[in-house]
Amino acid sequence: EELNTLCEKADALIIGVPVYYGDLNGLTKDFMDTVRISNANGKYGLGISIAGGTGKGLCLAIQSIYSFFYHRQMRGIDPTPVSRFNFEKMREALYHSGQKLTRVCGEKKSFENLWDRIEYYEELPFLKHTFLDETFFLAEQLIEISENKAASAKATKEYEIAKSLLEEGKRVKSIRHVVAAYDILYF
Repeated sequence: EELNTLCEKADALIIGVPVYYGDLNGLTKDFMDTVRISNANGKYGLGISIAGGTGKGLCLAIQSIYSFFYHRQMRGIDPTPVSRFNFEKMREALYHSGQKLTRVCGEKKSFENLWDRIEYYEELPFLKHTFLDETFFLAEQLIEISENKAASAKATKEYEIAKSLLEEGKRVKSIRHVVAAYDILYF
């Protein structure tokens, strides 16, 4: 009851979660399953997933947070998947997201109906990412931060082949190459 009251009084919710075994942690899932927010429609939310190690699972965790926001009729903004590879870049992005959240949370904008909510959520980034899309995302991060020029060049070549195959609609064929790009720089 105390947690429900705190969430109802809040102008917005920020949910930051560690990634465990490819998704959000159990404690956060318990929170999402039990909290009741009677005035959630239009309340703003910001979700952050933080994956160490391989970085894998950060997109699924973001999707879980924003699924919670969606089903509670909250207006999620700026999904932010963070890995140890993009940590500094995302820290700056989150500073701007915090400023944005401060500006908009006083302007609660309830959803009018289901189509309004679906339309809003269809425009948010990362919510449709598959395992393949996440691997592209992680490979991009590794290429960006790599200091090993030879390995980076090799990974970039594999990444570009994968991207080309993806653009041709050959998603399955792109997997081998994007995983190679990721593995070259991760291992």
